[in-house]
Amino acid sequence: MKNKYIIWSVVVLLVAFACLVSRHSPKGDETIKIGAVYSLSGQFSLYGTEFKRGVDLAVSEINQNGGVRGKKLEVIFEDDAGEVGRSVTAVRKLISADKVKYLMTGFSGPSFATAPIAEESKVVYISATVSKIGTGNYVFKDHFDMEEAGRSIGMALVKEGSKKVGVISLNYADTASYLKGLKQEARGIEFLDESFNFGDTDFKTQLAKIKAYNPDTIVIEGIPSPEIINLTKQLARIGLDDKKLYSGTTIYILPFIYNELKDTLTKMRAVDNNYDLDPANQKAQDFQIKYKQAFGADMFMADATYTYDDVYALKEALEKSRDIENTKEVADNLRKVKMIGAAGELSFDPLGNSLRKIYLQTYTDHGWVKY
Repeated sequence: MKNKYIIWSVVVLLVAFACLVSRHSPKGDETIKIGAVYSLSGQFSLYGTEFKRGVDLAVSEINQNGGVRGKKLEVIFEDDAGEVGRSVTAVRKLISADKVKYLMTGFSGPSFATAPIAEESKVVYISATVSKIGTGNYVFKDHFDMEEAGRSIGMALVKEGSKKVGVISLNYADTASYLKGLKQEARGIEFLDESFNFGDTDFKTQLAKIKAYNPDTIVIEGIPSPEIINLTKQLARIGLDDKKLYSGTTIYILPFIYNELKDTLTKMRAVDNNYDLDPANQKAQDFQIKYKQAFGADMFMADATYTYDDVYALKEALEKSRDIENTKEVADNLRKVKMIGAAGELSFDPLGNSLRKIYLQTYTDHGWVKY
C-alpha cells in the first residue's frame, strides 16, 4: 500500500512538471520555420540574392548561438523570379503546405499582392520594400522609404543652395512618393519634371528640355538599370555634366553602373543613398567583415543589411513572447522592437513601417564616401 502511494505520488509530480514545461516551452516542431520569397532568378536576382544573403548570415549566427527559445531557425526559400503571380503562389504554398507562421519577402509589386494574404492568414510578414504596406496587425515593412529618400535629397538641395532643378524620373509605382518628399522639403526651389520608361534608350528629348531650362542641379530617380547608364552617358554628352547630380534611390551604387560612369559621377559630385558608413555603428562595420568572409566579396549595396536586421528583430520578438505560436503576440512584440542593427537604427511605427534613416554618400576619386 505504501509503495502504491509512492508510485502514484511520483506520477502526479511528473504530470505536473510536464504541464509546467509545456506551458512555458515553445510548442510544435524542433525548428521555427520562416518562409522567404525573393527574386533569386530573373532581372531582379541581384537584389533577391542580397536579401537571401542577409537572412542566411543572421540565421547561421543565431543557430550557432543556440537558436531561439531552444529551437533552431529553419528557412524555406522560394524564388518568384521577379513575377508577382509566382510570388503569390509561393506565399500561399508556404502558408498552406509548409505551415510557416513567419514570412519574409521584398519589392513593392509582390509585397502589395502578398501582404493581404499574410494578414488574412495571421502570418507575421516582413517585406524589404521601399513602399509603405503596413495596413494591419501582421504586416511589416523594412527598407529605406521612398518618400523619406525624396525628403533627404530635398534637404540636400536646400543645403547646397540650389535654385533650379531638372528632374528625370522613371515611370513606376514608387516615383510619386519620392517626388512628394523631394518637393515638400525643397519649397522655394523651381523644378522642371521629365520622365522615362523601362526599355527607353534615347533620352535626347527630355535632356534637351532640361538643358534649355538651364538648371543648376540634376535629379535622377529610378532603379539601377541599363536605362540609368544610357541616360547618364547622354546627359554628359550634351554638356549637362557641369551640374551637381543627385539621386537618393541607390541607382548609382552598384559596381556595374558606377564603373561605367566613374568620370561623370566624379565630375558631377554625384550623391546617392546606400548603407550606414558611420564608424560609430560597430554592427554595421562588423556586418561588412562577416559579409566578405561569408561570400568572398565586399558588400556594395545595403539590401542584405535590412534582411539581416529583420531576422534579429523577429528573434527579439519571439523571445519576448510567451507563446511563439501566437502570431498576434509576436507581431505586437515586433512592433515594440528598438535596436541598432547592420542597417542602422530600427523601430516600427504603429502600422508596421520601419523608421529608418537615409544614408547619403558622395562619389569621389576614392569611391563612395559619407555625404
